[in-house]
Amino acid sequence: MKKLDKFLDRSSNWLNTIFTGLIAISFFWALQSSNWNFKSEDTTIVSVLLIFGLVALLLAAYGSKYFAKIWRLIFVEHARITIAILSILLLGYQLMLVFGLHPAIGFDVGQVHTSLTNPNTTNSRGYFSQNFNNVPVLLFYHAFAQAVHSTSWLAFDLLTLVLVDLSCLFNVLTMYLIHKWTVKYICYLEITWLFVFPYILVPYTDTLVLPFSSFAILALAVIIQVKKWYIRLPIAIVGAFALAFSFLIKPSSIAVPVGIAVAGIIYLMMIKHDYRGLITILISFGIFLTSSYGLRELSQKQNFIQVNEQLEIPAVHFLSMGISGKGGYNPHDALMMAKLPKKSDKVAYSWKKYQQRLKSKGFFGYLVFLFKKQGWNTADGTFAWLIEGHFTSARPDPSKPFYFLQELLYPTGKNLQVFRLLAQIWWICVLAILLFGYRYVHIYSMGTRLGLVVGMIFLLLFEGGRSRYLIQFLPGLLMLASLLYPTAKETILDLVHAVTYGPNDQKKERKNA
Repeated sequence: MKKLDKFLDRSSNWLNTIFTGLIAISFFWALQSSNWNFKSEDTTIVSVLLIFGLVALLLAAYGSKYFAKIWRLIFVEHARITIAILSILLLGYQLMLVFGLHPAIGFDVGQVHTSLTNPNTTNSRGYFSQNFNNVPVLLFYHAFAQAVHSTSWLAFDLLTLVLVDLSCLFNVLTMYLIHKWTVKYICYLEITWLFVFPYILVPYTDTLVLPFSSFAILALAVIIQVKKWYIRLPIAIVGAFALAFSFLIKPSSIAVPVGIAVAGIIYLMMIKHDYRGLITILISFGIFLTSSYGLRELSQKQNFIQVNEQLEIPAVHFLSMGISGKGGYNPHDALMMAKLPKKSDKVAYSWKKYQQRLKSKGFFGYLVFLFKKQGWNTADGTFAWLIEGHFTSARPDPSKPFYFLQELLYPTGKNLQVFRLLAQIWWICVLAILLFGYRYVHIYSMGTRLGLVVGMIFLLLFEGGRSRYLIQFLPGLLMLASLLYPTAKETILDLVHAVTYGPNDQKKERKNA
C-alpha cells in the first residue's frame, strides 16, 4: 500500500505538470490570438465604447477601494440575487439570439439538416456511408423533428438552447455536491460563457453531447458523495446510459467523465474504503458497455437512410489529417476518401500519408508542430466561430428584428470583431484560472485534469486545428476552473504584489491592502 501511495503521488504530480504545461501553451498562444487585433475597418462606435469601458473598468478595479467594495457587495455578498438577475437577462439574450438569427449553417451541420427531409438522395447516402458516425445524430434529430412536426432551423436552435442550458444546470448541481462554495463561481463562469457562445445556433454534435456528458459527471458525483443506495443506484444507471449516448454521438466527449471515474475509483477504494460505491461505479461501467453496444446495433439496423458501412472513413484518416497543415481538415485527403472504393484502400492510403508526413517533419520538427497545434486547437476563445468551411452565408438585414445581434455575429457584421474580443477576454480569464490554480489538488480536480489531458492529446494526434472541438470538454473545463479559482486568485495576487512591492514587503502590503 505504501508503494501504491507513492506511485499515486508521483502520478498526480506528473499529471498536474503535464496539464499545466498544456494550458501554459494554450495561454501563450491565446495572448497572441488575432481576436485582439482591431483594424481601422473594425472600428465602430460599439468597439470604441467597449475599449474605453474595459480600460475604465481595469483602472477602477486596480486603483479604487470604493469600487472594490461595490463589486464585493454585488457579486459576493448578494451573489444569489445577482446570479438570478443575470440568469434572467441571459435567457432573454439567448431567446433574442435564436429568434432573431437562426441562420442556415453549412459544413456537416447543413448535410445533417438537409438529410432530415431528403435522406436517400445520392449526396446524403454518400455522406453518411463515409461518415457513419453521424448516423446517430441524424436519427436523434429525425426523432425530434417527428415529435415537434418541424425541421426548421429555429426548432433545432431552440433544442440546442435547451440542451446547452440543461448541461449548465447539471454542472451547477455537480458543484453543489462537490463543494457548495464553488456554486457561485460555476454560475458566474457559465453565465459569462453563454453571453459569448453563439453555438446555440449550430445544432451539431459539439452541443448535442453537452447535457449527456454533464449528467454522467453528475452521476459520478452522486456515487462518490451520496451514501444512500436508493439515490445512488438509479442515478448511476441513468448516468451510464447518458455516457453511452455521449460516446455514440462523439466518442472523445467521454474523456472527462472517464477521468473522474478513474479518480473516483481510487478515492473510494483507498481513502473512503467505500466498496459499495466502488461496486456501483463498476455496475454503471458494465451498463455503459452493454448500452453502447446496443445503441450501435440500433443505428446499424435503422431504415431511415440507406448507407454502405464498407465506405466508412477509417480512424487512421483523421490521424493522417491531424499531422497535415495545421492539423485540421484536409480537402485533398477527404476527396481521396470519397474516390477510394474499398475500406482497405482508404486505410492503406491514409497510413502511407501519415508515415510520409511524420517522416518529413522529423523528431524535433514534430515537437514544434505539436507546440503550435496546441495553440491552433485551444487558443481561440470564439471556438472557431465562422471558421468552418461554408459556415453560413447569412448577412445582416436592417429590416429584421435584433439587427444589432446580426451585426455582432454574422460574417459581414460591422461589430464581429467586438464579439471576438469579448470571447477572447473570457477565454483568457478561464485559461489564467486553470494555469495559476495548479497548486489545488483534489480528487475531482485530478480526475478532471486527467480527462482533459487525454482530450487534448487526442486533439493533438487526430484532426483538430481549430478550437471548436474544445466545446465537448467545456463542462470539465468550467467545473475545474470553479474549483481552482480561489487558489488561482491567491497566486495571481501574490505575483502582482511581488512585482509591485517586491518579495520582502509582499505579505505586509497584502495585509495592508
